[in-house]
Amino acid sequence: MNRTSFFKILGFALLLLMLAFLQPLAEELQLEVRQLHSGVSSFSGQLVEALSSPEPTPLIVLPVETEVLGASSSAELYPVVSVTDGDTLKVSLNGKTETIRVIGINTPETVDPRKPVECFGKQASDRAKQILTGQKVSLEADPSQSDRDRYGRLLRYIFLENGTDYGLAMIKDGYAQEYTYQTPHKYQLPYRTAQQEAQQAQRGLWAEDACAAAAD
Repeated sequence: MNRTSFFKILGFALLLLMLAFLQPLAEELQLEVRQLHSGVSSFSGQLVEALSSPEPTPLIVLPVETEVLGASSSAELYPVVSVTDGDTLKVSLNGKTETIRVIGINTPETVDPRKPVECFGKQASDRAKQILTGQKVSLEADPSQSDRDRYGRLLRYIFLENGTDYGLAMIKDGYAQEYTYQTPHKYQLPYRTAQQEAQQAQRGLWAEDACAAAAD
């Protein structure tokens, strides 16, 4: 064998050896190319889907303001004409004087001709006059109660111009008791709670010496 043939055989053997060594690398590279192509296709699909989907509307949370008032600040106001006692008054209603019996409270009697003046009645009446005389008030009816009582008086809750519930204020200060006639009224629960607090604090007519003070 001459030298030229030897180098040809040697070169061919080296080529076969290189091919045997490079084939696994080529297969691995081909697999990586396939995976890369698959990843690109998946990303492209997700991108197209994201671009074609409508953008979600952001949730906007607005602050909520709460205000607790006995009556609406826009309620119509009526002048107080006179105060009869702690739970009865007269107002000028559309040019006519109407007698109002306050729903949900009862004060000791001072003007009923059939009954003697009751303990702490004068104090309750004086307090009512102090609060209501010369004022304007708003009226609130209660669907659970009659529009008028058997004496023809309008049955209403009374609220001062600043929104104060007159009946509740009288109960809190011990000048009136919570009063339910036949069916529960709208403010029965807060009125009864206020009465319990007044009793515990011995305010007004709940004081131990209330009747003694009234007698003086």
